[in-house]
Amino acid sequence: MLTLNAAGKSAIESVKMLRDALNGNEDEIKILIDSPSVWPEINKFLNSQGFNDILPEDDDGALYIMVSKKTKKEADEPAELKREIKPTVTSDIPNLKNTSAILISGENKKYRYNFLRKFLLSLMNSRIKPNIIALMNDSVKLAAYNSETCDYLKRLKADGVNILVSESCTDRLNLTEAIGTGELEDMSEIIERVLECEKVISI
Repeated sequence: MLTLNAAGKSAIESVKMLRDALNGNEDEIKILIDSPSVWPEINKFLNSQGFNDILPEDDDGALYIMVSKKTKKEADEPAELKREIKPTVTSDIPNLKNTSAILISGENKKYRYNFLRKFLLSLMNSRIKPNIIALMNDSVKLAAYNSETCDYLKRLKADGVNILVSESCTDRLNLTEAIGTGELEDMSEIIERVLECEKVISI
């Protein structure tokens, strides 16, 4: 794994550091940053170099960007996971208001992130959607802007799904300013809204 320290550097300087360090053989990169504002340019450059999975991490208060290239197995995913994503027509969705919620919580591991990425993609393409998706603990990173999963959550929100993000968890992970979608809510408020639902799925 290539590890770079871009703390204190601008987006342009960070991209130049990346360009100089890459030799074409890296599959994973870990980049230390100190401001989410440098992400857009870094993300744009990494995408041009074939890196797909970009996920913010934390390590003793420091912010990292973890990136990796898709494996051959992931590149050969079924066509239904690769097809163009189209917003669901809201009028065709059964009214599930205040009846169902999906609670996503747990430790952030790469295999789990890949599972959740595919889960959210499948949910987005489903005709039936929950009323609430609640993100807690390390799973709040799924809502970090400029990430693939954030785009999925935005599509779900556009279809009427309430995306609740635990503010205490984003504060603990120093990610509050990096959240790109959803409502930042107190833990007690999230619990109350989830418990109002008739069905709750925890993953």
